[in-house]
Amino acid sequence: MSDLPPPSPHVVHRRIDDDVVLVNLRTNEIHALNETGARIWELLVEGRSRAAIESALLEEYDVPPTELASEMDTLLHRLREVGAVEAS
Repeated sequence: MSDLPPPSPHVVHRRIDDDVVLVNLRTNEIHALNETGARIWELLVEGRSRAAIESALLEEYDVPPTELASEMDTLLHRLREVGAVEAS
């Protein structure tokens, strides 16, 4: 079981090239995630834990662990704000 908030059942997503577009069906808001955000979203949708997501991203991208953790916190906060993930 993931230690992260699950994606909202009211949000659909589609990959377009390197990005992912999220559509909140309740609010009709559209949000685009860049390549890194898209990868985090896809791993979150798979139900992976934070540790598993961070491990995968550290293998895929050349980024310091502290920077990755900060970027994940920022993205998760934003996803909560727009209703893309369930509130914890």
